[in-house]
Amino acid sequence: MRRAALIIAALFFSWGLSPARGQTVTEAGLRWEQTPAPADFARFYPQAALERGISGRVVLDCRVVTGAKVACGILEEDPAGFGFGASALRISPRFQVGLEAADGGPVLGRRLRIPISFRVEDAPALAH
Repeated sequence: MRRAALIIAALFFSWGLSPARGQTVTEAGLRWEQTPAPADFARFYPQAALERGISGRVVLDCRVVTGAKVACGILEEDPAGFGFGASALRISPRFQVGLEAADGGPVLGRRLRIPISFRVEDAPALAH
């Protein structure tokens, strides 16, 4: 079940796709109120990776903080050294969860992992 939730999340956060407002984040029992737009991924795609035609994947380890925003760190980055982790962190402030958890418990302090894929084949011609 956990693997299925991660696969679904990975599909949502692939380039150009994001969950709809109100989408449930099943792993943490939370609901998205705000997510990054495709333009955010385009704006923060690492330039060196884009110029070399390299795609990447990042998993952010996040905790819900004040105002239901998430504070994140990099858990995984592949490939390393191209700036995908830094780009994912720059996008992360655009994630915000609802103030009410599905189980009725507190939202503040809950942890969740957010997989993000940067796919060069979907990127606009930003290198020019």
